[in-house]
Amino acid sequence: ILDTTSPTFNAEGYSSLVELGDNQSYSINLTDTYLEYVNFSYIGANYTLTNSSSNFSRAFRTFQNGTNLFTIYARDTANNLNTTSGNFTVNDSITGPRILNTLYSSTLTQNTIQNVTVWVLNSLDLSSVFINPNGSNYSMANNTAYNFTFAFTAATCGSQSFKIFSNDTSNAGVTNTTSYTVTGCCGDSSCSSGESCSSCATDCGACSTSSSTTTGSAGGGGGGGGTTPTTKSLAPSAVVEAPKIVTEIFAAANPDSGIQITLTSENIPMSMVDISLNSAQENIEITIEALDARPAELESPEGVIYQYLEFSTVNLEDSAINSAVLEFYIPNTWFQENAVDEKTIHLLRFKDTWQELPTEYLRLENAKHYYTATTEGFSYFAITGEKKETTQTENITALEEQIESQKQTNAGKENTTLKYIVYGISLFLIILFLILFFIWFEKRKE
Repeated sequence: ILDTTSPTFNAEGYSSLVELGDNQSYSINLTDTYLEYVNFSYIGANYTLTNSSSNFSRAFRTFQNGTNLFTIYARDTANNLNTTSGNFTVNDSITGPRILNTLYSSTLTQNTIQNVTVWVLNSLDLSSVFINPNGSNYSMANNTAYNFTFAFTAATCGSQSFKIFSNDTSNAGVTNTTSYTVTGCCGDSSCSSGESCSSCATDCGACSTSSSTTTGSAGGGGGGGGTTPTTKSLAPSAVVEAPKIVTEIFAAANPDSGIQITLTSENIPMSMVDISLNSAQENIEITIEALDARPAELESPEGVIYQYLEFSTVNLEDSAINSAVLEFYIPNTWFQENAVDEKTIHLLRFKDTWQELPTEYLRLENAKHYYTATTEGFSYFAITGEKKETTQTENITALEEQIESQKQTNAGKENTTLKYIVYGISLFLIILFLILFFIWFEKRKE
């Protein structure tokens, strides 16, 4: 049987209007028994669409303002080809450039090269794109209309950061700050391969030394010698503050493997992130930051706040996430200091407004209470709890004590009054008796 039927395009879905720098999610349904490939052609490049059964899709970031054209090519094994084309509009409604898709090494060894790649998008021409890695400004190399790169040596140990800022021709500007950690240097509490006791006693300890004491006889015999080695002592280690921001980069992930992140920073109260995907993704970047305060643009959630967090991603949209399990913890001391009930803890996610996520209590371990919550996407999060219901109980107890005290006071007053009445009646009877006795006595004299 000769197959002469081309693949059939059915339902097609995408947004007709997208903000510059936001993601476009495209999907199309295809019918053909023996498909060979389905390609998505966009701005001079071809991409293979990801499929689930007969549905094919791709999510991508927009970087070209105006009308964007695309074409879908579908071919089966009998070389039957079908195409369909479309377009959507990319609009720039935000003042100033946008700095997106920052790629860099979140952790690297001292004196190695930090390579930074970034997208800077704007409908207007850019007048400058600078990076400030060490207190000085440098122009970033412009590889394409939107892609900029720069490389510098990470010379200073510990928690570091670099700033990228850009202005357009209307003089509107934007600044972005990114943190990273430099290890393998003297003072990071680890004796690296390039360090020794002589080059870094702080990490590797003080070098051992020896002194000789020789004793000889007064006669013609030879003297005996001895060596007493000193004990190697470890110098105190420098304290490096745990980071408040962590970035993880994944070359690829799919629904079978998912994405797992283990967190160990004491300044980020989260121990594990387990993401289940519904489609394959590439060049994924996930940044988790413990915020010092609530972002000004967000409304205040209800309850007592333990921590605000921000999850930001590159090449991972909410539509690609089936679900994500977040494991977080709160030290027991916080509950004691703030009188919060550990059973009332919830993780909230901000999506137009604060939304309470399904949250479960896990365990108490090393004086920390662990919880797990499930989300279908990433944005801002808040860990909240409620005060223990002690105020009302204390008020009732205080009121009961006050009533009891009043009863005792009133009872004492009643007893005192009754005692005075008895005394008064007794005195009256005595006086009456004396008067009657006096009258009787006088009459008897007569």
